[in-house]
Amino acid sequence: MVNRLRGAKSLPNLIALGVVALALGILGSGRANSTDSTDVRWGAVGHDDKIADGTSSSYNTLPLNRQIMLLGSIGADWYRTACEDANCGTLIQLASASGVGILRSIELQPDATLSEASNYAHGYQYALTEATKYRNAFKFYEASNEADVWVGMSGDGSARAQYNQQRYVQARGLISGLIDGIRAGDPSAQILVDDAGWCHYGFLQALWADGLRWDITAFHWYASQGDMEHAGCGGTNVAAAHASFGLPVWITEFNSDIAAKADDESAAAVWISQFMTQVRTVASKYKIEGAFVYELIDEPSLPGAQAHFGIFDANGIAKAASSSITKFLSTPTQASPSPPTHLQVLK
Repeated sequence: MVNRLRGAKSLPNLIALGVVALALGILGSGRANSTDSTDVRWGAVGHDDKIADGTSSSYNTLPLNRQIMLLGSIGADWYRTACEDANCGTLIQLASASGVGILRSIELQPDATLSEASNYAHGYQYALTEATKYRNAFKFYEASNEADVWVGMSGDGSARAQYNQQRYVQARGLISGLIDGIRAGDPSAQILVDDAGWCHYGFLQALWADGLRWDITAFHWYASQGDMEHAGCGGTNVAAAHASFGLPVWITEFNSDIAAKADDESAAAVWISQFMTQVRTVASKYKIEGAFVYELIDEPSLPGAQAHFGIFDANGIAKAASSSITKFLSTPTQASPSPPTHLQVLK
């Protein structure tokens, strides 16, 4: 889901943070609690970036150590979150102690008032500062979040021409700057670039054609979009489209938006279990290596469906979805099919 843009962060003492990062090592393995290291990386999405919302945000009232404990309780060992400065040092320590890997989600969005070059400069400086500050603390960074939605489109998003071309160029500048800034600040880090699902892979294809390169292709998937192998946008195999870049694929958000809108816990649990089963079954076919349920806890201060996506309620009490995930992750993995030979790899 698109998250609200947060302003630039204040800079804490870089040396102290560097010492913490080196002492704790890279938060990227996330395998300490896994029963099967060959399985997909399973995790959940959190929102430690809502500090300005105060006690109206459940992520500010439920302590970070409790959030990490909830992850462990379902058998997941990955957390996708922004890791804001006010929380990041504590979150790094808690995650490291619990064997939880962090996917650092940079929530920066393009600026419609800036040129492509200025968006690039903004993204580069921001990412350089963050990656330098937390060098070796994170192995994975996601460069922006659903920028395709920010750009806007007419059509299903499968073709470059459908996107708002002026805003596409601005987004291209920001994402390119984020990629280059992360690589300059922490050359060992791996970078994800995502789209919001449906057939929005056209956005990623356009970036790739324009010369942008990342390490892991990411996309989001919600129930209203249909089956990711036969999507509601013309029956497209969206999983195959994302695999066609020839890179590992992570699904960095998934859930049933239909169930959330109806506040139907049972329906959410069923859909999540079915989707996770599908992901595990086709993982090797499409090189899917990570999947993150959206989201860890409910956000009752938000309107409509946004309030009900949590697999735990705002107080950390288990919902049907969390029980479903726990059951799924306690089940041994089965052999996955071999990758297909017919996928066209983008160059």
